[in-house]
Amino acid sequence: MKQVALDRGHAEAALLDAFFAAGWTQENLVDTLVVIGDKVVSNYLHSTTQIPVDFPAAPAL
Repeated sequence: MKQVALDRGHAEAALLDAFFAAGWTQENLVDTLVVIGDKVVSNYLHSTTQIPVDFPAAPAL
């Protein structure tokens, strides 16, 4: 799905075919796109406003 983000939401049929062939569903595709969109919005907001993150960093795995 990285290519979808790089191509600003445009996905080639072969990429979607591979996604579904790997066992993912249409619902999984929607969830994935929502997560990508959420991350883009979060990154834009932080980059533009420079508001510091106000929650603790996650512990290292």
